[in-house]
Amino acid sequence: MGGKSGHPLSSRPRAGHPPGLVWVVGAAVITWATVAVVLAARAAGSPLLDPGSVLVLDNLSQLAAASVAAALCARTARLSRGNSRWSWTAFAVGAGGWAAGAAVWSWFELVARRPTPFPSFADVGYLTFSVGITTGMLLLPGAASSLRRGRDLLDGVMVAAALAAISWSTSLGAVLRSGAEGRLGMAVSVAYPISDVVVVTAAVVALGHSRGRRRTLLLLAGGLTCMATADTAFAYLVATGSYATGNPLDLGWIAAFLTIGVAAADAAAHATAHAATRPAPAARTLIPYIAIMAGFAVLVTSPQRGEQVSTAALRLLALASAAAVVRQYVIARENSALAAAVAAREAQLREQALRDPLTRLPNRTLFTDRVGHALMLHQRDQRPLAVVFCDLDAFKGVNDTLGHAVGDQLLIAVAARLAASLHRADTLARLGGDEFAALLEDPAGVQATTAALTAALAGPFSIGEHAVQARASIGVATVAAGEPTPSMDDLLAHADVAMYVAKRAGGAQVAFHRVGMTLSESRDLAYHVPLAEAVERDEIILHYQPIVELGTGLVVGFEALARWRCRGADVPPDQFIPLARRGGLLPHLSANLLRRACRQVALWSCLVGHRDVVVAVNISPDQIVDHAFVDEVLTAMTTHDVEPSQLVLEITEEALLADVAAAAGVMARLQRLGVKLSLDDFGTGYSSLAHLHAIPLNALKIDRAFVQRIDTDPALTRLVRGVLALSNGMGLRTIAEGIERPEHEAALRALGCRYGQGFLYSRPQPPEALTPLVQSIAVPGTRRGTTVR
Repeated sequence: MGGKSGHPLSSRPRAGHPPGLVWVVGAAVITWATVAVVLAARAAGSPLLDPGSVLVLDNLSQLAAASVAAALCARTARLSRGNSRWSWTAFAVGAGGWAAGAAVWSWFELVARRPTPFPSFADVGYLTFSVGITTGMLLLPGAASSLRRGRDLLDGVMVAAALAAISWSTSLGAVLRSGAEGRLGMAVSVAYPISDVVVVTAAVVALGHSRGRRRTLLLLAGGLTCMATADTAFAYLVATGSYATGNPLDLGWIAAFLTIGVAAADAAAHATAHAATRPAPAARTLIPYIAIMAGFAVLVTSPQRGEQVSTAALRLLALASAAAVVRQYVIARENSALAAAVAAREAQLREQALRDPLTRLPNRTLFTDRVGHALMLHQRDQRPLAVVFCDLDAFKGVNDTLGHAVGDQLLIAVAARLAASLHRADTLARLGGDEFAALLEDPAGVQATTAALTAALAGPFSIGEHAVQARASIGVATVAAGEPTPSMDDLLAHADVAMYVAKRAGGAQVAFHRVGMTLSESRDLAYHVPLAEAVERDEIILHYQPIVELGTGLVVGFEALARWRCRGADVPPDQFIPLARRGGLLPHLSANLLRRACRQVALWSCLVGHRDVVVAVNISPDQIVDHAFVDEVLTAMTTHDVEPSQLVLEITEEALLADVAAAAGVMARLQRLGVKLSLDDFGTGYSSLAHLHAIPLNALKIDRAFVQRIDTDPALTRLVRGVLALSNGMGLRTIAEGIERPEHEAALRALGCRYGQGFLYSRPQPPEALTPLVQSIAVPGTRRGTTVR
């Protein structure tokens, strides 16, 4: 449409400066006034004016005005870009054609000194003006496109019919009645008034709908009105045989080109303007109706001019009136549809807020609405799109260490940086917590966009007196032009899965979804946010499973086992514990469970009146290599008045793989406190035997995988016998897990295993259901107590 500068009629100049608008206006006014005085004096019969001089002045003034207008239009075209350049080029061609016609006319009158023949090459030049001006008007930004809309097309019909009626009543009818010699002469005679109708109609459409500068458009419309008026008067006078050069109507042509020249100078003077375009004023919509009223006015005054009311003019005005009625119906339908749409939109906005209150970004509701719209465009037009999910890594640590106020400020700063990395057409939203999403409706540069997002978060954020780092795991799902349109749920799930892939790969990475990308993350998608909220609100509870002495069934302790209920269903620990580890939630969850277990031990100790209740708690691999964890354990025990001998911390073999030296150091400090340490799930790892001698332990638990077939598989029997020999040789208590049948117990007792746990004795239960078993725990040195069977 318009040039890149944002100005629809002219763009940034390439070189030089346009002529001063004031000087152009001044010269135009002086020129027209001079010619007007001379022609008025000539019409009044002044003896001081030589008819030959008046003829020269009149002809050369018309030629000069058209030539200057052509030159100024050409200059403005050179300074413009896009459709504006072509529009002003067409204006220059039209004015130049008219100047050429005037030159031919002047040659006949001033050089050859004989009447200009009709038709002649002068008529070719004059009619070129109509073609050039009409083309230029339709090329103005916004003008041609408006004709593709029904209402605006009706405006054109109204104006054209009304002007044709006026032309028929004033000139066109007279031309047809004059009976010009030959078909060519008649065609050229008719072409003038018809071309005037077309030109003025194009001007009205452009004035009503073009996005150009108002003053420039009004000047153009004024110039074309002068031209049409002069042409109409000329056609009538020629048809009646009463025209001669020097007639005052010649001032109309001079005024037309001087005004067009001023319009060109005005556009050039504002070639560097960057002001935003404004909508057309409401008054412009009245122009078609004003044209119809003018048509009826001309028709009504026909008898006063001694002319009959034209039937053709009546029919043309009837057509214009019919178009006006249809236009009003279209407007009424549009207004009704618009009112319904506005009402529906307002109702939707009342129901829900569409902005995130913290960052002022679109929220999940607005984001999904725009994604849905983008998917509709893809289905209809195969328009590509991409969805980008960003999840901040370790953001919870910021809230925990620096406080939620700093965390909120960090989210605001992150939102600003992410928004600055996207294009204006893209939609950035905050979905909740530390999750952001972006909709790219032109994903051609998605690689560069994700790189920009990553780079935007690279530098530290200055939040008050803190310098905070923020990294993000980014997942991308794209929908190419030729692909089937996915559902919104599938598209968002693809982006979410890709984001989890990036997070599991270590974070601060970008992952693109590919066909077949399914992993345990698909389960993660359902539980990711609920689990984070449950950990934050301390909603993961503990059930306890008794640890018994094999053979007697006496309870010697309990293992605390995490349980979580989500959306009315129990989620198995082997699902949510790995998810917590992948999401960086496990250390926080383990610390919560440790405090909960210590509180329960304290309650049970008060219940039984002694401190012989022992509870084993699982801890995460991250905790066993963190020296600060020792202080957490001490704080939990001190807060709830728990003896170190009442607490057993169970470590998985996985914890030993990362850093054996660090784990051994932390475990040694815990053991010095008096806390017992147990190696859980022994036999499922790869390096336990190699490092067993390097870590301080009190107990070892044989994994349930070795117990399930111990009564039927001789190889497993030999393996368990070796483990028991190793454990006994190191002075460790050995506990077998997963005992479910009496045969399991018998086989383990025969091998010398003293302790075990499993469904044979009790399933994990809430603490209140275990009160009788807690009360049965024997005081050391006695044999009192109740068995679990």
